[in-house]
Amino acid sequence: MCCTGDESCCVGECCITQTTFCCKATGDHPDRCCPRWTICCSAEVEDGCCSPYTGEAWKPWMGLNEPSQEYLDAVNAGSRSRRPIPTGPVEDNANPVVFALFVETDKIKALTINAANGSIISTVPCGFDNHGEMTRIFNWDQKREVFYYVEANFTAPPMPQGRQVTLWTIDPRTGKTSGRALGGVYNMPSYFWSCTQDRMFVTTQIVDSQEQPIGARFWAVDPDSGASKLLSTLYLNASSDSYAQWTHAISLDGTTAYRLGFKNVDTQTDPGLSVTNLKAPTAVNTWSSDVRLPTGNHDFYSSCNPAFNTSGNPAFYSLASRQGIQEGYDLVRWELGGDAEVVATLGQDTLPRYFGWVAETLSCDQSVYAALAYKDGLLPILDQWVFSVVDLKTGMVTSNPVEPLLGETDSITGIGLPEATVNYFKRKFGRETN
Repeated sequence: MCCTGDESCCVGECCITQTTFCCKATGDHPDRCCPRWTICCSAEVEDGCCSPYTGEAWKPWMGLNEPSQEYLDAVNAGSRSRRPIPTGPVEDNANPVVFALFVETDKIKALTINAANGSIISTVPCGFDNHGEMTRIFNWDQKREVFYYVEANFTAPPMPQGRQVTLWTIDPRTGKTSGRALGGVYNMPSYFWSCTQDRMFVTTQIVDSQEQPIGARFWAVDPDSGASKLLSTLYLNASSDSYAQWTHAISLDGTTAYRLGFKNVDTQTDPGLSVTNLKAPTAVNTWSSDVRLPTGNHDFYSSCNPAFNTSGNPAFYSLASRQGIQEGYDLVRWELGGDAEVVATLGQDTLPRYFGWVAETLSCDQSVYAALAYKDGLLPILDQWVFSVVDLKTGMVTSNPVEPLLGETDSITGIGLPEATVNYFKRKFGRETN
């Protein structure tokens, strides 16, 4: 097999160097290419690639350039009438809008959607190079109305300091994309945008000579200047979470990093929360298994949004899949070591049929929650993306399918609500606005 210049050989596979790496055959899993935000694992998952971000709703990666034959057969079995999707910059300013980023095979496109009815107002291409693969979720900045993404450069050998990290910004109205190298910040990152701190929090791996993680550095990044402040450093040891460097969320005061998921990522066992205290130059990490699910049959949480809490205990809004006939998501508010309660039920929204994420966002004042999830239409040609908004005070939900129907291989990679849209839904739910 002959791999191209931007690929590396993985026995019988060619891995895209920037976005994937080679996993050798383990158990029932053959040699394979896994996304860089996952690890090679022996657990019985579809592709043998396990994410330390178990608290992030995604369907195991399959590679967007090669849909399965099962999927193609299902798509070709029939068709659904489609209206053309509008293209070009946003021109309709009369309606409340929601912005969404979708991966469409070899590019990323930004959609402007009428938040009142789900109809697509406009779509524009973005300048971000996804190398024909899925990406992680882009974070939304409600104040600046832009999306952020953070990645390290794997297209060239590492520099003596490590692999340069870049902060990418996308304006969803125009598709304009810009990248800024973060001075002093190197190696594989995880990231979380904090509304309350107005900063991008970036966690980078400290690696050995074989580029295997041995610790983490925690940074706060000013999105306007790119200035990066080192908050704390953690070296992994026998008592710490082995994947503490995969930060999933940051506390509202910016002093604690979280990873929601399995302690044993390889076997997908022992669910809980990794907590890293960043108040001192040397970080302190602990693991807690006291993460409780609400009454009823639910899978472990698949998202992690820090919540205001007066008790002092870490609290979160998370999606949890219901088990049984009425499959779908419940939005749950829970405290570490405390109770969990269902805030709202999002119908039968779920993960995409074959690959991709569920995207979600929480308004800065934590009055409104929004998600773009998938609704299984029994056949691929009937599947839909559904936009749902929850009033976090009352649990009221409003949902609309996104129309026209998007392509069968489109994968969501970001959602954002402008402040004007947040206020629109607050009025709709009978809440006061500023």
